Amino acid sequence: MNVRMGATGPTGAWRRRRVLGGMIGATAALAAPAILRAAPSGTPVKVGGTLSLTGFLAQTAVIHKISAEMMVEEINKRNGLLGRPVEFVLLDDQSKPEVARSLYEAWEASKRKLYQRQDWERIHMTSLWYRALWEEERAVAGDDIYAWGFKKSRHELEIMLRYAHHQALTPRQYSPEELFWPSTLDT
Repeated sequence: MNVRMGATGPTGAWRRRRVLGGMIGATAALAAPAILRAAPSGTPVKVGGTLSLTGFLAQTAVIHKISAEMMVEEINKRNGLLGRPVEFVLLDDQSKPEVARSLYEAWEASKRKLYQRQDWERIHMTSLWYRALWEEERAVAGDDIYAWGFKKSRHELEIMLRYAHHQALTPRQYSPEELFWPSTLDT
């Protein structure tokens, strides 16, 4: 074999070709003008949540609303989600615990409909690998892959709050229960 060994490993023509090929590929990917990217099309993918857009908590929700709108705008500039446009759906809980609870229940009903559709697709899809992917997803994430509600997310909230306090983002260590309406703690 006609390869010389240098201090940093093999050298020679084959290495230069790999480096040049990688540089050309990276340059082409980074230099591709935005006009060559396809605009998102088709049925929008709806994402969203609830915030207190009105009522006494409205001032705290504004930054979250603006951040989410900016994120969706950026995603759509980059060909959307899997080529489909993203639509941001935001519901107002009016800073009222009973409204927050009813919106949570509506999200859960929507999720149940999604799971029913996925179950139908799993059984009726002609794709050979769809069922295997579905079963793999369930094995990793469990039956409820979109875990919503206080009880299901309390552990992650506790970690987030501990991190926020450790990074001096909050004046004290908050408990997850302090962030939610009491009427939603059993969700």
